[in-house]
Amino acid sequence: MKTMLTMRRACLLALALVVAIPVAGQQPGITADQAAKQAELMSKLVAAESVIAKDEAALGRKYETAFRNSIIKGLTSKSLNDIWATSPDTASTNAVGIGDSGDNLVYTPVTPCRIIDTRVAGGAIGAGGTRNFLAAGGGFAGQGGAAGDCGIPFGPATAVVINFVAVSPSGAGDLRVWPFGQSAPLASIINYVPGANVANGVPVAICNPAVTGCGTDITVLSDSASVQIVADVQGYFSKPSAPVSQNLAAVVTSAGALVSGQSFRATAASLIVSNLYEVDFDRNITNCSYVAGIGDPGVGGSTPGSVTVTGRGGNPNGLFIGTYNAAGAATARSFFVHVICPAAPTTP
Repeated sequence: MKTMLTMRRACLLALALVVAIPVAGQQPGITADQAAKQAELMSKLVAAESVIAKDEAALGRKYETAFRNSIIKGLTSKSLNDIWATSPDTASTNAVGIGDSGDNLVYTPVTPCRIIDTRVAGGAIGAGGTRNFLAAGGGFAGQGGAAGDCGIPFGPATAVVINFVAVSPSGAGDLRVWPFGQSAPLASIINYVPGANVANGVPVAICNPAVTGCGTDITVLSDSASVQIVADVQGYFSKPSAPVSQNLAAVVTSAGALVSGQSFRATAASLIVSNLYEVDFDRNITNCSYVAGIGDPGVGGSTPGSVTVTGRGGNPNGLFIGTYNAAGAATARSFFVHVICPAAPTTP
């Protein structure tokens, strides 16, 4: 693998030199600046390929062509130093749009919590009037909501699911909502008429502090008629703080006890009989590969032995582990097992 990568890198570098150095009569119109940019791009491609190769070797990932190309495109948008500094377990987060603070976000539901009630504070929004509100962080009492934190983190959250209610409108009109500091949209989220309270739950983009200063989170426009507003948050969208690891691990004592402090995403372990153990994880691992070995947790060394590991029939989250001494006799031993799963988007 390393030799193939070295050869491939050498070929790409050779190609970079061919592209970068204009030859009289062969590349008319190529300036020195253009040639330098071509050489830089080729260097970035070499670096990106190296990062992906290390990622696949270390984590057992196999990227589909389209996803791989997307990762390369994301990596080459960075500086060479940033590319070389990319760790193997974060390569896939460099795919274009993945982990961006503005799109392809992760949704987190929260217990419904009131953030706005103009009947309690502030009063109705007048016809054609706008008002700014908080939707993340805490301290919503000043706008009629909860005094504490509703579970929407300020900063990571860049969109919030909010159930809005137009209460006691004075006439026919509509409600529009947009991120603080941006322009009002043409589309409404609620159309209301007098004598009816109208509700609608929608995902709403909020002010993104990674892009601009955020005095508040959203602006609300009451178009055509005054109206009271009640709003409850239901959940939020945010950039993942770290890529979800597809590597699981368990350390188990000879008695079948799971050593939770040295395990990751393992949920249970047990000694079934003699030298046969079962280990369970919190996800389906049928399409994953397994590596296991003898090892006494918390001890600097252990006596020789061997381990066998197979999938657990009828339990897609489980493994069977068999342990043996150096002579091959069935013996209860402490062990570890490392589970390596395909990376998203192919992970079951």
